[in-house]
Amino acid sequence: MHCHSFSFHHQNRISSQGISRKAADHSAAFFISINKIVRTFHEHLLEETKRMNGHLRHFEDLPLYVTEEHVISFLRSLLDVSRLQITIKVDSAPSTFAGIDPQDGQFFVAKKSLFNKEPILYKAKQDIYSDVDGDLAKKLLWALVYLKELKIKKNILQGDLLYTRDMIKKEDILGRLRITFQGNTLIYAADPASRIARDIQKSKIGIGLHTFYSGPSVQSLRVRFSVPKGSFTPSWKVWTPNLRVDISDSQFPRDIIKKCIMLIEGSQGTVSRISASKVGAAIEKYHNSLVRDGNITQNSHKYNEDLKQYPEFAKYASGVSDNDLQRLFEIRNLMRDIKDEIISSLKDSGKSALSDLEVYVRKKDGTLIETDHEGYVVVAQGMEPIKFVHRLGFSRYNFDDENMTRGWEKKSRQ
Repeated sequence: MHCHSFSFHHQNRISSQGISRKAADHSAAFFISINKIVRTFHEHLLEETKRMNGHLRHFEDLPLYVTEEHVISFLRSLLDVSRLQITIKVDSAPSTFAGIDPQDGQFFVAKKSLFNKEPILYKAKQDIYSDVDGDLAKKLLWALVYLKELKIKKNILQGDLLYTRDMIKKEDILGRLRITFQGNTLIYAADPASRIARDIQKSKIGIGLHTFYSGPSVQSLRVRFSVPKGSFTPSWKVWTPNLRVDISDSQFPRDIIKKCIMLIEGSQGTVSRISASKVGAAIEKYHNSLVRDGNITQNSHKYNEDLKQYPEFAKYASGVSDNDLQRLFEIRNLMRDIKDEIISSLKDSGKSALSDLEVYVRKKDGTLIETDHEGYVVVAQGMEPIKFVHRLGFSRYNFDDENMTRGWEKKSRQ
């Protein structure tokens, strides 16, 4: 299994024996400077870890933020599935951390504030209620009580909290009885006669674990984007579905991938200019506005002319030419085609512990719509996780606060 991990370890020894005081002073000053660099570099790694676990990038958005070499490297990894680890991306909240504080050996749970400059860890009920309230506090309390049952071994695990016991329901779904839970936008449903439904019903809490951390302190964690065997002890009280997707029978669109690589190689530095200009975030926001409207034009001229009218675009657009925008549109469109084919292949042939779950969304008028899983997370050797999501499917539903129900909204009203 190939995993992407960050680590940094630094040791230094200074001996003044046999050297002058002046030389020793220079050595001390040198190592003070090195330690400053070490701290700065380490802070950068922690910030990257926080970003990657807080906001995964869409596959087709890679050219907005990284160099063409990085994009090409990721595309080439798609040509060799042995270099890939793919998991189902579950739609739930909150993202939850649980494990052992390496500094005092106590069990804790946390949300993403684990990565604050001053990390926030919850080791007792009063820790939770002094920091958060409502539905979030309730979920974290369930996590504190029941994730301890996993007997996590001297490390920290991260996952998406799928449900607590009180969120499990029996519902009539389009004329069929189903066991359901809804953590955010998607409603997951299982046939009551299935093994997965029985496991859910007898459990106290469900969590999809996907990331593993280790290190001498919370401030100096190394991250691995998978959960190694033996990291925890399974318990009937905690449903921990394996999110890993078996991709041995999946067919990725090799010809389109190779075409995209050639397009980027011939783009004369477009991707690097876009990422260096910091205009990528504005382009992503503009694109998301089209997703909300459910109308992403395939006319490159209209797309780019409207983009240039987008207020945030002008702040960073200097140095980005019309030719750059045209080439970027073509690259991202081709990457979207690659993504759509990969998602389709994984849906048809990729097998996972969640394959038998039905997935729905519910409008506020009660209408149910059958849909697909949120998407997939792809980790290539030595690279950050990237999400493959149908933006006009899940993303559009997720943006639509006016019409779609949320699991957390319903719980917060009770």
